[in-house]
This record gives sequence, structure tokens and C-alpha cells, in this order.
Amino acid sequence: MRRACRLVVALVVAGCVTPASVPEHAEHDAHAEHDAHAGHAGHAGHEAQAAPGNDVAGGAYAYSGSTRKRASGMAFYALGGSSVSIKPSSTTFRITRVLPLPDGFVGHLAYDAEGRRLWLLSHGPPANTRGPSTLYELDPATGRVLAQKVMPFKGEFGAPLYRDGALYQGVYHERAIYQVAVADRARMGEITRTIPVPPLGSLNLAAHKDKVFRFPFFVFSALAGLPDGKLVTHSEDLGELLTLDGQTGKVIRQVGTQPSLEGLAAVPGPGGEPLLMANTNPHEFAMRDQLRKFLFRGEANAAPLAAAPPVEETGVVWMLLDPESGEVLSSIWHAPSRAKSGDVALIKHEPVPDTPYGRYELFALGQEGLLTIEWVPSNVAWSVIDRGTPPQ
Repeated sequence: MRRACRLVVALVVAGCVTPASVPEHAEHDAHAEHDAHAGHAGHAGHEAQAAPGNDVAGGAYAYSGSTRKRASGMAFYALGGSSVSIKPSSTTFRITRVLPLPDGFVGHLAYDAEGRRLWLLSHGPPANTRGPSTLYELDPATGRVLAQKVMPFKGEFGAPLYRDGALYQGVYHERAIYQVAVADRARMGEITRTIPVPPLGSLNLAAHKDKVFRFPFFVFSALAGLPDGKLVTHSEDLGELLTLDGQTGKVIRQVGTQPSLEGLAAVPGPGGEPLLMANTNPHEFAMRDQLRKFLFRGEANAAPLAAAPPVEETGVVWMLLDPESGEVLSSIWHAPSRAKSGDVALIKHEPVPDTPYGRYELFALGQEGLLTIEWVPSNVAWSVIDRGTPPQ
């Protein structure tokens, strides 16, 4: 699945875009991008390439893009004093519907695409100040609550996975994946099995000898299910995809990938092979990473600041990944984003002529509520999406 002809570019995001730094013709492209964010016809994913003679090393984000030519039009952005050209590709990404969420809901979603059933699970106290963790079943057509059940979960946790009549809910700080019955509403919310998650110290840490870990668990924000019964998750501490045995939780494979992944879901790829749909907000990840290092006396020079970042740092990146290698196969970046990073569930997938991956219809969460997103990925990928410097 590896793509040839990639150009790695480090973008320094130390400064903001200023009107003087943007040529007149780029303003039109910026408006077109804004329309795509608002749900209109397809702004594209980007190819990033450094302008000749500019030093763009040292950077906050590093992207890798195909060197093939894409659709006409080019926008220039001055990021930290360096000119970077952004060329749109033919991908489309749009929000097609918004449904309401239960009042004050903060948590995650899961979806059964075959049975067309939708669940929400709210965080527990103290992360949830409005009450206990609650499992909801919603009508996916209207957002109406069909059933609900109070759950015993505490604090924050990642997005659950639906599989074979049950939700698989990982709680990283308890080092456990809980199997929760949802097939029969009379038993909805019953915890039927617990799968142990291996401690951090049992993983292969050979590539992380310079790191200091303060907890016995690793943070993971989502679970994805492969057709062979295995589970895939992402370690935020290590920046790796971990493949787990679906029955025992034993780690079968570790591969390096983006360090900041949040949402994760298995989706069909070309020929039916499984791929991973993922998303990330690099700025939010950097804030969490630096805060963790600062609080626990890790490698942080100063306390991270909570000042509002420039717009180019507030976007959400959506990606298709190879679950075996961790490689990014396709991606698109939206800034600012109506969708939050951290939740993604496949509604349906269909082939589209002359596209490498077809059309994906997805559920995600946002400030407006439950979002339905349509994405036709291109073969352009920004392959290293990370913050290399503390947020300013």
C-alpha cells in the first residue's frame, strides 16, 4: 500500500497568516475553502510543497504529499515567515446533516451500520459534572432518545466500538475493555465481560528509551474492529497502532503512526481490504502532551499556555490509514472545523468511478450536535501530522 513519490515538508507555524503575506489570487481560494467547511461543494485536500529558496525546516507540522499535479489554483500562506504553496486535489468533504444531542451531552458515539442503530455514552464524574455516565440509544434518523441506562463508568474514556450485539468500551485508566450488551433493550447497559488491557510496561518500548512514563497504563481514545476479530487502538503515549487479540487483549502487533490520533474506525478499502478512518486535532494533542509533561516534570520547558491559537492550528485532520503499517494513505485538513476530533463511525461506503477509495458516509460529533459527513478521499496524504514545538 505504500505510495511512491512523496515530498516531506516541515511547516513552521510560529506566526499567523497576514493579509500582506497572501497574494490577491489566494483570497479566492481561501473563500472556496471556507465554503467547503460550511458544507458546500468540495474543497480539496492539499499538496504541500516548499516555495524555492525558503527555509521551512524546524517545524511545528510536517506533511508528506504526492508530487502529482492536482486541480488548478494555488494559495500561499506565510507560516512563520516561510511561503508554502497549498494545491487542492479533487477530494470532496462536506457535512450533509446535523441532529441534536441530549442536553449537556459530553461523551462518545457508536453505530451499527447493518442494523442502523446508534448509541451515545457520556463520560462519568468528575469529567461529567451533570451526572453519571449514561448510555443512550438514539433514532439515527431524528436524534430522538429511544432508551437510556445509567452506567458505572468514571472519568474520561475513548469512543466505544459496536460489534456483534455489544459495545466494546475501553477505559484506559482502568486498563480494561468492557463488553456492554445492547442487542436487547431490556438488557441494555449490562456489562457481560471484561477484557484486560496490557500495562504500558509490557509493551515494546525499545523505540522510546528517552521517554519518562508516569503511569502504568497507556492512553487510548478509540477502538476499531477488524474483520478477523482483532481490535486496533492507538497509544497516545507511544504514537503507535496496537493490534489486540479480541478475546484476551494480548498485544499482537505494534506499528508507529501519527502520535496524535483520536478517532478511529475500521472501514472497507479497495478490494474490501480493511483500512482505518482516523482524525486528529494536532493543537489539542500538543496541549495535552505538554501539559502532561509539565505536570509530571517531564521534558517541558515551561507551562503550556491556553491562548487562542491562529486558525491554521485549530483544524481537524481526517485520514485513511493502513492498519498494518500505520501509513497515511489519504488525508484532508479543515480549519476551523465544525466536527470535533475523537469520534468517527461508518454509516456506509460505496464505490465512486475514478476515485481510489470511493465515498464514505460517517457520523461524528461537533458543537452543533451529531454530524453526518461525506468524504471522497483522494490519493493525497499529509503523512506526518504533529506538533514538534510547545503550543504558544
